[in-house]
Amino acid sequence: MTGAPLPAAAAHLAAAVGGHGHGVGAQTPAGQLGLTIALLATTIVAAAAALLRPASRLDRRGTTALATTAALGGILSLLFTDASWIPDPMAFLVLVCLGAPVSLAFSRTRPGLPRLTSAALLVTTSAAVAAHAAGLFAAVDPPDATTDTAVLAAFAAVAWLVVCTPTGRRSAALVRVTGIVAAIALLAGTAQVVVLGRLDAPLTGEPLLATASVDGRGVDLLIVPHRPGRNLVHVGSADVSVGTSPSTMVRATARPGAPGGWALLELGEGRDRLRVQVGERVGAVSIDPGDQQWDGADLRDPDAPEYVSAVLGQALIDPRVEVPWPASALSTQDAAVLRGLTAALAGRAVSIVSDDSPRAEEAERVVREQAARHGVAVHDELTSSVTDVVVVAGWARAAATLRAMEPEPTRLRHLAPWLVTWELLSTEVEQIFPLRYRPEDPVFHRHLLALPRDFRPAAPTAVGLDRWLTAVRHPATPTNERYRMSDTSGVPGPDQPGWLHPTVVAVVSDPDPDAGSDSQPTPR
Repeated sequence: MTGAPLPAAAAHLAAAVGGHGHGVGAQTPAGQLGLTIALLATTIVAAAAALLRPASRLDRRGTTALATTAALGGILSLLFTDASWIPDPMAFLVLVCLGAPVSLAFSRTRPGLPRLTSAALLVTTSAAVAAHAAGLFAAVDPPDATTDTAVLAAFAAVAWLVVCTPTGRRSAALVRVTGIVAAIALLAGTAQVVVLGRLDAPLTGEPLLATASVDGRGVDLLIVPHRPGRNLVHVGSADVSVGTSPSTMVRATARPGAPGGWALLELGEGRDRLRVQVGERVGAVSIDPGDQQWDGADLRDPDAPEYVSAVLGQALIDPRVEVPWPASALSTQDAAVLRGLTAALAGRAVSIVSDDSPRAEEAERVVREQAARHGVAVHDELTSSVTDVVVVAGWARAAATLRAMEPEPTRLRHLAPWLVTWELLSTEVEQIFPLRYRPEDPVFHRHLLALPRDFRPAAPTAVGLDRWLTAVRHPATPTNERYRMSDTSGVPGPDQPGWLHPTVVAVVSDPDPDAGSDSQPTPR
């Protein structure tokens, strides 16, 4: 009679924690907060019960309440667990270990320490200790499995401990020792869960900016769009692999003109854990792509990294705000910059590097119209008479063009506003690029500090900065001055990327229109 609810609960929970489940799934903020508070509360009560059990005598009501609390804590911990690694038979045994002490607590007979009860207490406590030891030596895969196992086993040990009544010195010593060990294992495991951010609930179906702990190192990553299906994962470097299982791991690689590393990954529906691997070490972060497919542009597009960079700028403030595809249209501000750039080239001969994106096509039209007004000769081919090259393509095409032009250092390269990334800037050739704000403006440093540490050395981009400024509603008036890289810029440091530092860029003065076609813009 007292154990009747257990089979139904076991059938329901086995599906949630067995090989086909992914934990709690999508939770509302209030529901997630309630579950978190409940888990922490049951942890505190269970740990206190384990420590005080040897010195206290419990009546039937107290025994039932504490055993139920410990079992409930174990079930709640399952809801925060990446349970896909638990085989179905093991999931059933876990539920039995949590439910059997509750059934005994409801029964009218109070067991002492018979062999079966003693064995259950020793096994669950030993399992908690062994799981913690395996975690220290990184001997178990998948990531976080040791912590999950330790917390589950510790809750089960407390539940068994509560229903046991010592009948002699040996049994009293067993209760005392296992109580202390179970309490320590439970508190240590829960603390690790909290520190690793396991209780943090990602926004369902929204771009996810997260940090995975891998062997003591924080690995920052951005998942876009964080929906079922194809996703683009952006990391700070190309030495990271990501995936939802060992068989789906994808190594991040460099993309032309784009900072950091990039991995194209398929995600399923519902809450899961994303594995993050650096070398042989593995960490994980919680993900929840939800169940709605993304209807945006194809993330295999060469312009996808630029879009993700813009999403990064927005995600620092509010990832729920939709970010437009940057290459889908030419902004009014960028068109104004291109008009000013072309007007400054009066009397010179230029060639335009474009691509088939709507933004590039519109940018090329703006440049040609402005060139006609100011006497700028536009050549379709890169002939010897061409003195300047105006690049209005996306990152990938721009990177290929600039690389092909490296043997010709005498031609000036003029970059469109969206091409200001560390990968496209160079001190080896003459490049001129626009910045909306002066590098000494505090807004640059604020943006840098807002970025996760892994993204600071290279990931700041003009498009990401612009999106961040829009999100924070920065009131400053843009200057839209043009700059070139200083010859002494060197390599960007870990806390100050090159193009954001006022000492490694120089403002460019426009050439004298009366000086002839051989004159060039010069640093001030």
